[in-house]
Amino acid sequence: MTRSLLCRALVVTTAAGSLITPAAQAAQPAQAAPQRVVLPVLTIGDTAVVEGSTGARTARFTVTLSATSATQVTAHYATLDGTATTGGADYTAASGTVTIPAGALSATVNVNVRGDTTTEPAESYRVRLTAPSGATVGRASGTGRIVNDDPPLTGLRVAAGDASITEGNGGSRNATVSVTLSSPAPAALTVDWSTIAGTATAATDFTTRSGRLSFATGATTAYVTVPVLGDTQFEPTETVAVKLATPTGGARIARAGTISITNDDAEPPVSPVGKLSAGTLHTCAVVAGGAVKCWGFNTDGQLGNGTYNTAYAPTTVTGLTGATAVAAGHGHTCALMSDTTVKCWGINENLELGLGIDTQTERATDRLSPVAVPGLTGVVSIDAGSHHTCAIVTGGTVKCWGEGYGGRLGNGGSGDIASPTTVAGWAGAVQISAGREHTCARWADGTVKCSGYNFNGELGDGSRTDRMTPVSVTGITGASSVVTGYFHTCVIVSGAPRCFGYNFEGALGDGTQEMRLTPVPMTGVTSAANISLGQDHTCVTLTSGAARCVGFNGFEGRLGNNDTVDTLTTVPVSELSGGTVIESGTYHTCAVVTGNAVKCWGADAAGQLGNGTGAGTLKPVTVTGVTIG
Repeated sequence: MTRSLLCRALVVTTAAGSLITPAAQAAQPAQAAPQRVVLPVLTIGDTAVVEGSTGARTARFTVTLSATSATQVTAHYATLDGTATTGGADYTAASGTVTIPAGALSATVNVNVRGDTTTEPAESYRVRLTAPSGATVGRASGTGRIVNDDPPLTGLRVAAGDASITEGNGGSRNATVSVTLSSPAPAALTVDWSTIAGTATAATDFTTRSGRLSFATGATTAYVTVPVLGDTQFEPTETVAVKLATPTGGARIARAGTISITNDDAEPPVSPVGKLSAGTLHTCAVVAGGAVKCWGFNTDGQLGNGTYNTAYAPTTVTGLTGATAVAAGHGHTCALMSDTTVKCWGINENLELGLGIDTQTERATDRLSPVAVPGLTGVVSIDAGSHHTCAIVTGGTVKCWGEGYGGRLGNGGSGDIASPTTVAGWAGAVQISAGREHTCARWADGTVKCSGYNFNGELGDGSRTDRMTPVSVTGITGASSVVTGYFHTCVIVSGAPRCFGYNFEGALGDGTQEMRLTPVPMTGVTSAANISLGQDHTCVTLTSGAARCVGFNGFEGRLGNNDTVDTLTTVPVSELSGGTVIESGTYHTCAVVTGNAVKCWGADAAGQLGNGTGAGTLKPVTVTGVTIG
């Protein structure tokens, strides 16, 4: 989702109104340390269970708090294979959320251990805690030990072997597993077998099978065949177990077998959508491993690196991995995590971090590193405005929090909201875009609605009246994207941008400087792929990979055309090709280009270009050390 960002008032200025340079900033008095919120610490213990011969037994892991909390504490948990594996039919994978109620000190995570009659050494697996809410994690991993209760193997033994097969691109092919006796069968005997899903999924990766193998007198080997289903989806190697049971003839089971299904599909390129975001005076990107790097202004801790120091080159957000998207606002930033939760950091003056507490102390406490947004799961996309945040969750529900002044949350009120709160007027939206003081959303049919501040016509409903709940943008259907800016908004319909709102600097691109209360076409642009809005300039990437910008250029070169002249219609961005996602801050713009590299242009006095110098550029320059991952 393309975002643009948007501040309230520029705070990095001198008395004369110019941006503070890196040298001048260094001379500023040191900022007071942030107020700290002391949270209780979560730990998870170890456990052991005797496996049994059949069925399942429950292994119980105790999750404990170091002190009681006035609010409930939650954390995500998931099992991880060790010597015990789901593919080996030792235990059943488990994941979910563990909740410790307010005032309580512990809760339990349950894992089912599978019984068998196979003699084997003790095995182990782990349960790991992540994404805590209302606490920090101390001991994050607990070990589950599975104790064998089968007698030592003597005499005739039967064992299933392992097999590996490449899946193919369609149809099915048979994986063959040998089942062997430790010595020739003294008489005819049988053994039952069945498949058990490990990381592979039945009916998607393989066809479930079971049966009975027969060994004639003197035989030592029989064979099991399991159909493996081909596909064209890139995925890791997956496993399915072949389990043996109820042998006759006095034989004992020695081991189960494992079929490894190996991928033969090319890894798709990493999609940059949602992985680059330009805030007011800072920029963030998701890189390899789900880490996030940010650069630029940091007076509120919006870079998430544990300091208030402005960064003129990319710096890594502390302790964050597994991010899939990032959204930068004015003084705060949020990341969508792979487990569908959200973490935020930076200023919380208007409750934009969504932490659920509204007190004077809470509003005065910046978070210099990521904290989980309590109770928010199932998120599919996020966006950050100047001082508010919105998320779309599974099923099309939209939740917003933070500053509500002017109706920007769309909930019918103007008060700040401390926790993610469902907004009925956004129900069913497939995209949300949070601007400076207004918010817009798009539905699957391409209609668009907006709410909030409307003095400049940025809601597109033909009026200049603020709206406390979402209203339809006049004449728009079939939109593929909607993006909000400072005081203007744009949609893309069949490749053609249509914009509305503030236009004194020509940012609407219609060749005029007239305020527009309803959407007007951007002159000459018919193949837009993505669009971004700054304070008073607008940029688009085209399906060809080129980019164009329009509006105020200024001495910073916000339009990226190696010039400083303002324009009322779009001009090509210099030396940029392969452009996909594009993001504009107040005075700068960045784009993802060929190879998922990032290039930026415009103002850099706050370090928002990430070029290490603090000097702006009139045309795109590569951000060193950042590749979208």
